[in-house]
Amino acid sequence: CTQITDGGIELLTSLPELTSLRLTNCPHITNGALSFLSELSNLKTLSLINTRITDAGIASLQKQLPNLTINHRGLA
Repeated sequence: CTQITDGGIELLTSLPELTSLRLTNCPHITNGALSFLSELSNLKTLSLINTRITDAGIASLQKQLPNLTINHRGLA
């Protein structure tokens, strides 16, 4: 996952039926990816482990997708 960037996450918007996504050890994913993730309205579970997404970014995404279960732990 070390090669995936926010721009790569944008490509996922072409998968509107996606219900689960796990991104682990993706240091190039930032809050910039959240606008793309928020378009995935069928997403039910999202795991973001060791990314650069902040707690504030997660809170914002949770407001946009209130039925989404998010497992988040930023970079150590």
